[in-house]
Amino acid sequence: MLGHCSRGACTILRVVGNRSDTAGAELAKRATQLYIATVLRDLDIAEGLDAEFGPLADREDRVPAYWFNLSRVIHLTARGRETEAIDVGLASIERTKVATNLDLLSRLRCATAEALAGIGDTRVSAELLDPAGLGPIAYLPEQIASTQRVSGRLATDSFAAAFDHFARAARVFGHIGHVVGRGESLYNAACLRAAHAPAGSPDAIVPHITTFY
Repeated sequence: MLGHCSRGACTILRVVGNRSDTAGAELAKRATQLYIATVLRDLDIAEGLDAEFGPLADREDRVPAYWFNLSRVIHLTARGRETEAIDVGLASIERTKVATNLDLLSRLRCATAEALAGIGDTRVSAELLDPAGLGPIAYLPEQIASTQRVSGRLATDSFAAAFDHFARAARVFGHIGHVVGRGESLYNAACLRAAHAPAGSPDAIVPHITTFY
Protein backbone atom coordinates (compact mmCIF):
# COMPACT_ATOMS: atom_id res chain seq x y z
CA MET A 1 0.00 0.00 0.00
CA LEU A 2 2.93 2.34 0.61
CA GLY A 3 4.43 1.80 -2.83
CA HIS A 4 3.63 5.34 -3.96
CA CYS A 5 4.57 6.99 -0.69
CA SER A 6 7.58 9.32 -0.47
CA ARG A 7 10.66 7.81 1.17
CA GLY A 8 10.43 10.10 4.22
CA ALA A 9 6.72 9.51 4.76
CA CYS A 10 7.13 5.75 4.37
CA THR A 11 9.93 5.73 6.94
CA ILE A 12 7.79 7.59 9.46
CA LEU A 13 4.83 5.30 8.84
CA ARG A 14 6.96 2.21 9.45
CA VAL A 15 8.16 3.71 12.73
CA VAL A 16 4.61 4.55 13.77
CA GLY A 17 3.42 0.98 13.32
CA ASN A 18 0.53 0.28 15.68
CA ARG A 19 1.53 2.85 18.28
CA SER A 20 -1.37 4.62 19.94
CA ASP A 21 0.58 6.90 22.28
CA THR A 22 1.17 10.63 21.89
CA ALA A 23 4.46 10.13 20.06
CA GLY A 24 2.80 7.81 17.56
CA ALA A 25 0.05 10.33 16.89
CA GLU A 26 2.58 13.11 16.41
CA LEU A 27 4.56 10.98 13.97
CA ALA A 28 1.36 10.25 12.07
CA LYS A 29 0.66 13.96 11.73
CA ARG A 30 4.17 14.58 10.43
CA ALA A 31 3.83 11.72 7.95
CA THR A 32 0.62 13.22 6.63
CA GLN A 33 2.24 16.63 6.18
CA LEU A 34 5.25 15.12 4.46
CA TYR A 35 3.11 12.95 2.20
CA ILE A 36 1.02 15.95 1.13
CA ALA A 37 4.10 18.10 0.49
CA THR A 38 6.09 15.55 -1.51
CA VAL A 39 3.58 13.31 -3.25
CA LEU A 40 0.30 15.14 -3.63
CA ARG A 41 1.45 18.53 -4.85
CA ASP A 42 -0.10 18.06 -8.28
CA LEU A 43 -2.94 15.72 -7.31
CA ASP A 44 -6.29 16.03 -5.62
CA ILE A 45 -5.14 15.78 -2.01
CA ALA A 46 -8.33 14.21 -0.69
CA GLU A 47 -8.32 11.59 -3.43
CA GLY A 48 -4.66 10.85 -2.81
CA LEU A 49 -5.21 10.40 0.91
CA ASP A 50 -8.14 8.09 0.23
CA ALA A 51 -6.09 5.95 -2.15
CA GLU A 52 -3.00 5.80 0.05
CA PHE A 53 -4.42 5.59 3.55
CA GLY A 54 -8.09 4.66 3.19
CA PRO A 55 -7.62 0.99 4.16
CA LEU A 56 -5.52 1.98 7.18
CA ALA A 57 -7.96 4.67 8.30
CA ASP A 58 -10.79 2.15 8.48
CA ARG A 59 -8.91 -0.18 10.81
CA GLU A 60 -9.75 0.45 14.45
CA ASP A 61 -6.46 -1.09 15.61
CA ARG A 62 -4.45 1.64 13.87
CA VAL A 63 -5.07 4.69 16.04
CA PRO A 64 -2.40 6.90 14.39
CA ALA A 65 -4.15 6.34 11.06
CA TYR A 66 -7.11 8.33 12.37
CA TRP A 67 -5.02 11.46 11.83
CA PHE A 68 -5.18 10.79 8.10
CA ASN A 69 -8.96 10.94 8.31
CA LEU A 70 -8.66 14.40 9.86
CA SER A 71 -6.68 15.50 6.83
CA ARG A 72 -9.30 13.96 4.56
CA VAL A 73 -12.07 15.94 6.30
CA ILE A 74 -10.15 19.20 5.97
CA HIS A 75 -9.26 18.78 2.31
CA LEU A 76 -12.66 17.46 1.25
CA THR A 77 -14.25 20.51 2.86
CA ALA A 78 -11.78 22.85 1.17
CA ARG A 79 -12.76 21.38 -2.20
CA GLY A 80 -16.46 21.88 -1.61
CA ARG A 81 -17.17 18.21 -0.93
CA GLU A 82 -18.74 18.81 2.46
CA THR A 83 -21.09 15.82 2.42
CA GLU A 84 -18.19 13.41 1.98
CA ALA A 85 -16.21 15.28 4.65
CA ILE A 86 -19.10 14.96 7.10
CA ASP A 87 -19.41 11.22 6.54
CA VAL A 88 -15.68 10.70 7.17
CA GLY A 89 -15.66 13.10 10.11
CA LEU A 90 -18.63 11.69 12.01
CA ALA A 91 -17.42 8.11 11.59
CA SER A 92 -13.94 9.08 12.75
CA ILE A 93 -15.30 10.93 15.77
CA GLU A 94 -17.07 7.79 16.96
CA ARG A 95 -13.92 5.67 16.56
CA THR A 96 -11.74 8.29 18.23
CA LYS A 97 -14.00 8.36 21.30
CA VAL A 98 -13.00 4.74 21.84
CA ALA A 99 -9.33 5.64 21.41
CA THR A 100 -9.68 8.42 24.04
CA ASN A 101 -7.38 10.73 22.07
CA LEU A 102 -8.70 14.13 23.15
CA ASP A 103 -6.40 16.15 20.88
CA LEU A 104 -7.51 14.30 17.77
CA LEU A 105 -11.16 14.24 18.87
CA SER A 106 -11.19 18.00 19.39
CA ARG A 107 -9.70 18.66 15.95
CA LEU A 108 -12.08 16.22 14.27
CA ARG A 109 -15.10 17.83 15.89
CA CYS A 110 -14.00 21.28 14.77
CA ALA A 111 -13.19 20.19 11.20
CA THR A 112 -16.48 18.32 10.88
CA ALA A 113 -18.36 21.28 12.33
CA GLU A 114 -16.94 23.44 9.54
CA ALA A 115 -18.12 20.96 6.91
CA LEU A 116 -21.59 20.98 8.49
CA ALA A 117 -21.59 24.79 8.48
CA GLY A 118 -20.82 24.61 4.78
CA ILE A 119 -24.10 22.82 4.06
CA GLY A 120 -26.09 24.99 6.45
CA ASP A 121 -26.53 22.45 9.26
CA THR A 122 -25.87 24.99 12.01
CA ARG A 123 -27.48 22.99 14.81
CA VAL A 124 -25.25 19.91 14.62
CA SER A 125 -22.24 22.08 13.81
CA ALA A 126 -22.77 24.15 16.97
CA GLU A 127 -23.15 20.96 19.02
CA LEU A 128 -19.78 19.71 17.80
CA LEU A 129 -18.19 23.06 18.71
CA ASP A 130 -19.51 22.94 22.28
CA PRO A 131 -16.41 23.33 24.53
CA ALA A 132 -17.86 20.79 26.96
CA GLY A 133 -17.50 18.15 24.27
CA LEU A 134 -14.00 19.20 23.31
CA GLY A 135 -12.52 18.73 26.78
CA PRO A 136 -9.63 20.75 28.26
CA ILE A 137 -8.04 21.10 24.81
CA ALA A 138 -10.87 23.49 23.94
CA TYR A 139 -9.02 26.19 25.86
CA LEU A 140 -5.68 25.90 24.11
CA PRO A 141 -4.94 28.89 21.82
CA GLU A 142 -5.01 26.96 18.53
CA GLN A 143 -8.31 25.30 19.38
CA ILE A 144 -9.81 28.58 20.59
CA ALA A 145 -8.85 30.18 17.28
CA SER A 146 -10.21 27.28 15.23
CA THR A 147 -13.49 27.36 17.14
CA GLN A 148 -13.78 31.11 16.67
CA ARG A 149 -13.23 30.79 12.91
CA VAL A 150 -15.91 28.12 12.51
CA SER A 151 -18.24 30.11 14.78
CA GLY A 152 -17.89 32.97 12.33
CA ARG A 153 -19.25 30.73 9.60
CA LEU A 154 -22.20 29.84 11.83
CA ALA A 155 -23.13 33.45 12.62
CA THR A 156 -25.07 33.84 9.39
CA ASP A 157 -27.68 36.19 10.88
CA SER A 158 -25.22 38.81 12.12
CA PHE A 159 -22.50 40.44 10.04
CA ALA A 160 -20.95 42.06 13.12
CA ALA A 161 -20.84 38.83 15.13
CA ALA A 162 -19.38 36.83 12.26
CA PHE A 163 -16.74 39.45 11.51
CA ASP A 164 -15.80 39.59 15.20
CA HIS A 165 -15.32 35.81 15.32
CA PHE A 166 -13.05 35.90 12.25
CA ALA A 167 -11.06 38.83 13.67
CA ARG A 168 -10.55 37.04 17.01
CA ALA A 169 -9.45 33.88 15.22
CA ALA A 170 -6.95 35.83 13.11
CA ARG A 171 -5.50 37.53 16.19
CA VAL A 172 -5.02 34.30 18.13
CA PHE A 173 -3.62 32.41 15.14
CA GLY A 174 -1.26 35.30 14.49
CA HIS A 175 -0.14 35.37 18.12
CA ILE A 176 0.91 31.70 18.02
CA GLY A 177 2.48 31.99 14.55
CA HIS A 178 -0.12 29.84 12.78
CA VAL A 179 0.20 31.38 9.31
CA VAL A 180 -2.38 29.21 7.55
CA GLY A 181 -5.01 29.62 10.26
CA ARG A 182 -4.52 33.39 10.31
CA GLY A 183 -4.69 33.55 6.52
CA GLU A 184 -7.89 31.52 6.36
CA SER A 185 -9.50 33.68 9.05
CA LEU A 186 -8.61 36.90 7.24
CA TYR A 187 -9.85 35.40 3.98
CA ASN A 188 -13.16 34.46 5.65
CA ALA A 189 -13.48 38.03 6.92
CA ALA A 190 -12.74 39.43 3.45
CA CYS A 191 -15.38 37.17 1.86
CA LEU A 192 -17.92 38.27 4.46
CA ARG A 193 -17.13 41.94 3.86
CA ALA A 194 -17.37 41.45 0.10
CA ALA A 195 -20.79 39.83 0.42
CA HIS A 196 -22.09 42.97 2.16
CA ALA A 197 -20.20 45.58 0.12
CA PRO A 198 -21.81 47.70 -2.61
CA ALA A 199 -21.19 46.36 -6.10
CA GLY A 200 -18.11 47.87 -7.66
CA SER A 201 -16.52 48.99 -4.38
CA PRO A 202 -12.96 47.89 -3.47
CA ASP A 203 -14.31 45.86 -0.55
CA ALA A 204 -16.35 43.75 -2.97
CA ILE A 205 -13.17 42.27 -4.43
CA VAL A 206 -11.65 39.34 -2.53
CA PRO A 207 -7.97 38.61 -3.23
CA HIS A 208 -6.84 35.01 -3.62
CA ILE A 209 -6.50 33.25 -0.26
CA THR A 210 -2.71 32.96 -0.62
CA THR A 211 -2.54 36.76 -0.40
CA PHE A 212 -3.49 36.49 3.25
CA TYR A 213 -0.61 34.13 4.02
